Amino acid sequence: MKKNLKYLLLLSLLSFMACNGDEKIDSGMVQQDGEALQLNVRVGDFAINDISNIRVTDSGSATTFENGDRIGVIVLDADNNVLSDNIPYKYDGSIWSFDSSNGEGKTAIYYDNKATVYFAYFPYSKEADNVINIDGLKGIFLPEGDQRSKDAYRASDLLVWSDTSGRPLKKLDILFEHAYSLLSLSPSIKCKIKGRRDFTYVPSSISDVSFNIGTESLFPYQVNDGSYQVIISPKRAKVHWLYGYNKEMYSGAMPYTDLSANTCYTFTPILKDIGDYTLDKVQMGDFYCKDESNNGYLIPGDVTALSADMDCLGIVLKSGKDSGGEWVDYCKYKQKDGITEMHTVHGYVLALYDANGGNACTWGLWSLAAIDSGEPSIGFYGYKNTQRIISFAESENRTLKDVFPTVYWITDGTEGYEYSYPAPANSSGWFLPSLGQCWYWMYNKANLLSAIKKATGDNDYGWKLGYWSSSEDGYDPFLNAYYADTYVGAMDWDYKISKLYVRACLVF
Repeated sequence: MKKNLKYLLLLSLLSFMACNGDEKIDSGMVQQDGEALQLNVRVGDFAINDISNIRVTDSGSATTFENGDRIGVIVLDADNNVLSDNIPYKYDGSIWSFDSSNGEGKTAIYYDNKATVYFAYFPYSKEADNVINIDGLKGIFLPEGDQRSKDAYRASDLLVWSDTSGRPLKKLDILFEHAYSLLSLSPSIKCKIKGRRDFTYVPSSISDVSFNIGTESLFPYQVNDGSYQVIISPKRAKVHWLYGYNKEMYSGAMPYTDLSANTCYTFTPILKDIGDYTLDKVQMGDFYCKDESNNGYLIPGDVTALSADMDCLGIVLKSGKDSGGEWVDYCKYKQKDGITEMHTVHGYVLALYDANGGNACTWGLWSLAAIDSGEPSIGFYGYKNTQRIISFAESENRTLKDVFPTVYWITDGTEGYEYSYPAPANSSGWFLPSLGQCWYWMYNKANLLSAIKKATGDNDYGWKLGYWSSSEDGYDPFLNAYYADTYVGAMDWDYKISKLYVRACLVF
């Protein structure tokens, strides 16, 4: 019995020692020299100090890293001796790794049991060699006075992090903070959209924005949400701002304030309240959107940026329906249901994207012998032309996809543009624009392209070289149809068997 008791006590002691050993390994991460340092990098948002007492979504103050960005890492021992001097790590869009092509003769950081202090900062600079604290970094990275370019703005936004726990690490969990303060100005127009929702936006016509502190002028960068932002060293300061709008200058000021690091101070002066922005206030370049009830509504075209929840479908090509003149429109429109008459036409919309997945297609193999023959050559007849094409195919027992693919890829609800981007119920539905509508598009192609870039966020987008119209060539309607030549900005004809691109329109 005593032997058994001694045996059990020995097993318990061994078990206790084994558990203690496991806990030491788990919590202390006992590692060997020579293991490469790993990085997990994040950026905290600025704290918001809203001077105007009007909260806005300040998405522009959120910092994100881009492919090719570099940070610097500094490692010290307990006596502040430099173990790793300003080592560059590079971001490839998903992970951070040592920049082996740094060209400075620097080598990657490995686990070192003498390490007790870690620093990291962004953006990387060779000038930070031999720096051993955050104050030293601030002495090198001073905010620029002119931050109107993206590069100057990002270079001024010094991000810093440190770990002074006194223990060597294999992995750095870096949560950057902003070393400086941020001033954000959003001169806004106020209105109601969809008849009920309050909406404020920074108009794109704002100009000549500056912040002034004493005799110093600071020129801000305009970020994606439209606000104008500038990085500034924390200090006690009285901030003035100045900007232009509609050929007038506006100004404002913040009283003396102790500006804090890692804090955004927002100013949101309201320029004017334009009330309900209803369909009858439409202007060319406005954004045509769809709400949750499947009805179309407008966002003013001078908004600087659109959010994804707006569900933008297109850009207003032209406002109002002309009863005469070169852009005359004799079409009798019905709503998308094909039954309800549209007694008022507020405007025409050019779709935000190409139909047929952005692929080219032939105009068609059949002819209606000059669809809009007898009408003014540049009238707005896309709706009527499209309806005639659909009716003709039905009367001939032909499928649109086979004989009129241009119309098919716009109107079909199973795989066409209507399927991908259903038109609102209070619109005419999508149709193929006529010669006149394409010509009007060409007259305004630069402004429309600018609006599309704004709506999609794709600053590299450009028009394809040619887009089909719904109008046949009156000289040889059996072989040819008109198309919009975006290269020269005019209309031309091409063989119907040629492959060009397709863009839809609608009326609301």
